Amino acid sequence: MIPSLIAVLILGLTAWGILTVIGAEKPWLQMVALVRAALQLGLLSVVLRWVVADLRLTVLFLCLMTGVAVVTAHRRAPSSLARPGPIAVALAAGWVAPVLVIVALGAVPISDTSKVLAMSGIVIGNSMTATSLLMRNLASRLTLGADQYLAWLALGATPRQAARPAVREAVSMSVMPATDQARTTGLVTLPGAFVGALFAGSSALEAARFQILVLAAILCANALTALVLTRFLGAPTTLLSDGQFTMRASAPAPAH
Repeated sequence: MIPSLIAVLILGLTAWGILTVIGAEKPWLQMVALVRAALQLGLLSVVLRWVVADLRLTVLFLCLMTGVAVVTAHRRAPSSLARPGPIAVALAAGWVAPVLVIVALGAVPISDTSKVLAMSGIVIGNSMTATSLLMRNLASRLTLGADQYLAWLALGATPRQAARPAVREAVSMSVMPATDQARTTGLVTLPGAFVGALFAGSSALEAARFQILVLAAILCANALTALVLTRFLGAPTTLLSDGQFTMRASAPAPAH
């Protein structure tokens, strides 16, 4: 335990020092994140004993995880897109649908609450990241492409038609990390689900099967989250002088 604590401290301080020298914003957040992760994982290791023993507690815990993911994504969103309702619906729909498919087909039995919880948690985390990337990229592209957007409106295009290029680029960027992860699995990275299943005593084949299910769920969840979120957010009808824009929910921007 002591060597692990020392290693974490050295690595965390190294990251802090490097980012300080570079001049990154709030470099001390690296250590704060590590401390929080340690405390949260310690608490989680205690709580999970009871959570995985009861399906109802597992569902309740997943709802809690979703809530935290919604709050985090909402905080990271640009002010023009920070709408908790659409974010919550998109995140929930994104991870619930693929997990239900896997459970309904018996690929992961509902009785195996530990695997259901592990898979769902990974998918929720990836959906949260995709949501944040989508909103930040969408706001950036609409702001940088304001002239093009307004030109399309002047030519008679609807807001959703004018916003389509920005939406497509933002969605593509939001799903790229998960796509790259799937493409490089086993070549560049050893995914956590695969390694965790091996450590839990599963065979290599069983661990690979579980990891592929997780990857497929992540890709599906990210696509669903992007679809729901862009449909809810709508297309901007006015670009303000500071680069922010107002949204009109009645004119949804297409996800593709």
